[in-house]
Amino acid sequence: MPHVLSLLFPALIPSWRFFRAVEPSPRLEWMINKGTWREYRPRPFSVSGWQMARRLIWNPQWNDMLYMVSLAERLTVAPDDQTLNEIWNRLGRDLAGQGVKPADQVQFRLAFVSRAAPEVTYLSEMMLFSEIAS
Repeated sequence: MPHVLSLLFPALIPSWRFFRAVEPSPRLEWMINKGTWREYRPRPFSVSGWQMARRLIWNPQWNDMLYMVSLAERLTVAPDDQTLNEIWNRLGRDLAGQGVKPADQVQFRLAFVSRAAPEVTYLSEMMLFSEIAS
C-alpha cells in the first residue's frame, strides 16, 4: 500500500521538481486576414470558487491547452510536419465555431511571454481556412 501511495501522490499533487527551470511559457496567437493577433483560448478573467474546485478534478479544456503548449515547445525546439499539422488541426476546429469563413486566411505565431517584451519564435504561413478546417 505505501508503494501505491508513493505513485499516486505525485500524480495528485504536482511538484515544480518536474521542471529543470521555470522558463517563459509559449503562447499561441492567431489572426485572420492580416488583422490583429488574438490569443488562442484566453484564460477567463475570473473564476468562482466552485469552478476552481471543479477544475481540480475535471478540466479537459486546460489539459488540451497544456497539450498545445507542449506542441508549441516541440515546434520551437525541433519543428516537424506532424507537430505543425496537429496545431493547424486543433486551431481549425476551434475557429470553426467562431464564424470564420472558408475564404479567410489564417496565420498563427508562437510567442514566448516573459516580463520583458514577448519574443516571437515561430510565424506560420498564411493558410486558407478551408484547408485547415477539413
